[in-house]
Amino acid sequence: MGMKKQKKSFTLIEVLVATFITVSIIITIYSTYTFHHKAYQAGENIGEVIQNGRVILERLTRELRQADEIVTVLGETQDHAADEIEFEDGHLSLIKETQNCQGATQNTITLSSNSSLVDDYYSGAFIKIISGPGQGQIREILEYNGSTKVATIKGAWETLPTSSSVYKIDTSYYYIRYFLEQDKVKRQVIVYYFENDPDTFVPWSAISEDSQHNPTKNQIIDEEIIGEYVQSLKFWGKPLLNISLSVKKGEKSLNLFTKVFGRNL
Repeated sequence: MGMKKQKKSFTLIEVLVATFITVSIIITIYSTYTFHHKAYQAGENIGEVIQNGRVILERLTRELRQADEIVTVLGETQDHAADEIEFEDGHLSLIKETQNCQGATQNTITLSSNSSLVDDYYSGAFIKIISGPGQGQIREILEYNGSTKVATIKGAWETLPTSSSVYKIDTSYYYIRYFLEQDKVKRQVIVYYFENDPDTFVPWSAISEDSQHNPTKNQIIDEEIIGEYVQSLKFWGKPLLNISLSVKKGEKSLNLFTKVFGRNL
């Protein structure tokens, strides 16, 4: 009778060694993945920090160069810097028109047949419905077709204007305000008016000519977020305006500084 073959089995030491090797491989793979993930996240964070800082400063400097007046009282040094700024917009040509519209869709309005023939002539201006359906609504004009007279607006109408609606476009006095709210830089467009005539925009410092000599009231007609992850925003000096900006996301931070000369100040 032949001898039975002995069954082979792993010893305890072999099992422990195999387990150690397996765990080591898993830890190495996980560490490599974690390292690359952190590196990717860090790269993404610094990219967002740079992008937000660049967008904010580019928008600010472009508009401040053409500002007609700075409303905010600014200190001469950084120690007395303001954390917001309001100024009169100076980049639009003067337009004053009051007309009946020809109709509207949710995101457009067809201006009067007497309106400009020039494409984008009204772009950047705000249109206000002053009577008829949709009265009181204000929207920014984004695009304008001089052939069709159709203006594309920002957002949508809550109540559609009709051919019986009267609109007003007046670029005389728009004011822009930049400020920091939590970690977001916001931009507002503000208009000033007298209580007895809310459809006529006036300078922020105007005093009514009636016997009451009332100051102006104001209305925010547009607000948007310009950038995020901002820790501080400071303004000082005039007419050479200094701007400092600190942006941070995660462990990545960036401090930016620029000077802007107001051409019209």
